[in-house]
Amino acid sequence: MSFVDFHECGFVILASDFFHGFLREYGIQLQHLPPNVVLQLVGFVVVCEAFLGTEPNEDLFWRAFEVKTHKAHGSDGVVLALMGGMNI
Repeated sequence: MSFVDFHECGFVILASDFFHGFLREYGIQLQHLPPNVVLQLVGFVVVCEAFLGTEPNEDLFWRAFEVKTHKAHGSDGVVLALMGGMNI
C-alpha cells in the first residue's frame, strides 16, 4: 500500500499491461494479492517475454494456472474482496 502524497508527486507502480489486465479482470487492487501471487504473475510475464519470446496472454495463463478468490459478504450484501484474498 502507498500514501496519497507519493502519487501526487508522481510515484507510480510499474507493471506490465498483463498485470493491469489481471487486476481489472478480477476487479481487485494490488493489496488484495498476497506476495506469492505477485511473484507468480511476474514470473509468468518473465517466462513469456524472455524465454518464449511472446507477449503474456490470458489463454496461456489459463493453461498454466487456476485462480481462486476468497470473498466475504458484508452486512448489506455487498461482496468484499479480502486483503490477500486470492491465490493462484
